[in-house]
Amino acid sequence: MNIIIGKGGQVEVILAYKGDENLEKAPELYSYLKEKELFKGNSGEIFSDFSYDGNHKILVGLGEKEKITFESLRKAFYKVGQELMKLKAETAGITVPKFKDLCSKKTAQAICEGLLQSEYSFEKYLTEKKVKPTVQEVYLDVLPEKEARALAGIEEANVLIEGIF
Repeated sequence: MNIIIGKGGQVEVILAYKGDENLEKAPELYSYLKEKELFKGNSGEIFSDFSYDGNHKILVGLGEKEKITFESLRKAFYKVGQELMKLKAETAGITVPKFKDLCSKKTAQAICEGLLQSEYSFEKYLTEKKVKPTVQEVYLDVLPEKEARALAGIEEANVLIEGIF
């Protein structure tokens, strides 16, 4: 998986907080899910909306805005990575806001660590590999003034995950 700063991707990953009344992106879908109690925005909660017309969305719950940590981001995006592979998505786009009291570099690093860890499967002794990563590129749309810091976080995550694997 290659993580790139910029906009793009066939699947749009939309971040939602617990208690949000409305979302800027996909407000109708979010209202419907909330009304039917299918999605509440709890930390690590995932809802996929894949349609035949190419308008693919994944809603990811981050929990309460004030309680977001690097670890909760890591876990949530691990689930996003698993969902992207399950749906055989090749590219995805994530708009990363500035989280209160969280460093931009470490935020990007936590997101990348979660996504990259989702591809890991210990298959050293298997003749036929069962896990075949499908996600080629993930685009992180960060604030323009935070791009350099986010790039540093992405590089650090890549090095760390490579060492872990």
